[in-house]
Amino acid sequence: TGCLQEAAIVGQLGAFFKLVLEQPSTSDEVKDLQLQCVQVISFMESETEVYASFMVENDGINAMLSLLHTMLRENSPDGRQGDLRTYVLPVVIALKKVAEASEDAKAMMKTLLFPPDADRAWKERLVAQKLEDDEVTGEDEIAERKKERDAERMHPVDAPDGSLRKVLFKVICCIEEHTKRTVCELLLELCDQNMNEFTLRAGYGNAVFMHHIKGAISIENMAINR
Repeated sequence: TGCLQEAAIVGQLGAFFKLVLEQPSTSDEVKDLQLQCVQVISFMESETEVYASFMVENDGINAMLSLLHTMLRENSPDGRQGDLRTYVLPVVIALKKVAEASEDAKAMMKTLLFPPDADRAWKERLVAQKLEDDEVTGEDEIAERKKERDAERMHPVDAPDGSLRKVLFKVICCIEEHTKRTVCELLLELCDQNMNEFTLRAGYGNAVFMHHIKGAISIENMAINR
């Protein structure tokens, strides 16, 4: 009975949170209410898994990511506009909490942030590049090709303009340490704590900060399994 009551209460809260998160952030009052909702999510304990399940089943994960995207449009990673720690960090903390509590929520979050069709496209591109590189035989050509590939790996493997993932990759290079570390931790969680995948997605140049925390890895022959 207790579990059923908890599920019912969290379901009601989830419906309310989703309604609030989907509202256009057109006023300070709405933004404050949205931030209060994500802070409640962050402070959940045993209820987090039930809440995450509700959000998966009711398109709530998309609502949370959409709110994050909105907050990042209004609070730029370069620090010229807004306040990342006040408006962006609470949303990232809530997303991380939900991802850690539920494999289904994490999988949906990853699918929304890194669309499978886009993943397939860049994976096919990397395979084609590897086949091309294997055709190169001269020492000078091999060295030059390696230099080119290393330069490419400094950047995200797939981060189109306007996408949430591109903005998040910018955040992990910002000067606001709390926000960038939490964004790194969220992305690493979505990569199942696989530093190779995280580095490949973010680009070695963007991932350097996390390498200082987790330890350096080789960027040679990086590969991921979804």
